[in-house]
Amino acid sequence: LLSSHSRDLTKFASLQVSVIDVDGRERMAFQELTGLTAGEASIMCSLYRAPEGRGLWRSNFIGNACMGTVRDYQPILETALALGFPRHASLQCQVEPILNRIQQDLKLPNAVKLTGCDLTSRDGADKMLIRYAIEVFGASSAAGDRLADIISWKSFKHSIVQALQDSGSTRYSEGHMEVLAAASRRLSCLTFELCWAYPGIPPGG
Repeated sequence: LLSSHSRDLTKFASLQVSVIDVDGRERMAFQELTGLTAGEASIMCSLYRAPEGRGLWRSNFIGNACMGTVRDYQPILETALALGFPRHASLQCQVEPILNRIQQDLKLPNAVKLTGCDLTSRDGADKMLIRYAIEVFGASSAAGDRLADIISWKSFKHSIVQALQDSGSTRYSEGHMEVLAAASRRLSCLTFELCWAYPGIPPGG
């Protein structure tokens, strides 16, 4: 919700949001925004499929004030991402803060490499699985084992959650995260597989 000719929503009264069935014109949900003290815009509500299924939908009132105008939607989009909308895009934004905090906590000279990121939706909940690799050069195998041990510490998980909160995702807690056991191994041999194709010649031609 934003105004086309004002940068202050507090100048307006009776700010409301309604969810209306287009066919029957019935109002399915309603909420009035109260207590607004500042803001150019407000993210009013979210509409989502109910976790219990059966084709049902749910409406959730939000009422978060934020910056943003009809000429600049970027602050509104950034606030929506911080609130977790859209779900998958918001989750993907959390990858970089997590990897950066891992590098910082483990005091690694090289960046942590992302090797996979899977997003799934089940029973109304969105989940993200991050796979990563840490490269340790010129160190003994004990150094890798030590890093794997630190990753299992409760303080490591707490630090990752703190990184998410510092990045603006304050809705996350330790209960939302599971840190899987890490393993280390020494690389002694690598195989490179190369492939190519000639332009204009179909595969196998």
